[in-house]
Amino acid sequence: MKIRQTKLNMLIDIHANFYAPRSNVPRSQTLNDAYLSTARKVGITHIVGIVMGTWGESSHTYVPSLDDMKYGNRFLLSVIEKNKRFVFGYSYINPVYGEKALEELEFCIGKGMIGMKLGASVRCDSCLLDPLVKKCIEHNIPILQHVSQRRFGEYPHVTLSDAADLAQLAKRFPEARFIQAHIAGGGDWQFGLRAAADIPNIWIDLSGSGCDNGMTEFALSTVGEDRLLFGTDLTLDTGIARLYTLEQLGANIKKISSLNAQKVYGEKFL
Repeated sequence: MKIRQTKLNMLIDIHANFYAPRSNVPRSQTLNDAYLSTARKVGITHIVGIVMGTWGESSHTYVPSLDDMKYGNRFLLSVIEKNKRFVFGYSYINPVYGEKALEELEFCIGKGMIGMKLGASVRCDSCLLDPLVKKCIEHNIPILQHVSQRRFGEYPHVTLSDAADLAQLAKRFPEARFIQAHIAGGGDWQFGLRAAADIPNIWIDLSGSGCDNGMTEFALSTVGEDRLLFGTDLTLDTGIARLYTLEQLGANIKKISSLNAQKVYGEKFL
């Protein structure tokens, strides 16, 4: 397969996944190596990654146990150490663990992680998030929130948040910076984009495997190029394709590829 390389001086992938050896994902290290190799080939210069525990091996992927949370974060630290200045990290946190969750976040920040990732352990407008959000504000790091675009019903053991929930949290903490994960991750992306449109401290992660007609155009017209962030999540190819679509639409690709991310992360990539 021919890999088309971007011609950008800086391209920051703000949403990449890595897999720990003890996980529910077969060939985890092969997948990690393949992503890192391909990212370099297409011109990605910086990666902000996550390890979501054991990906369901011993606790739910989006509701990690305390042990799985710590295990995944420490494996990510080893990936960062091996790929200095190329890979950065989010601390993956389950807020239900209260003080222990805060201690884990503080540990990861102390080790150099530059963001916090929240899954579906509690609704993101829960007061359980308050001390974690305040800690992120204190250390000037953003929060990447997993969202399901428009919730209809609930799922066993999982407490999904949608973009409207995230909007409520962002309004409560206007000094914090939030990233709405993977608009193309499934669900009603128009709802998700409209919910964030007037919330200036929510940025949009363009990643996800969805390729619906008009998705990228709607993101650009609804939220605007100043709050769009390049990301890949599980599918690097769709992330790159969305970037080329934005280029064809006349968007400022330098903003979306790197300048917006530098603002969100406090210029940690310079």
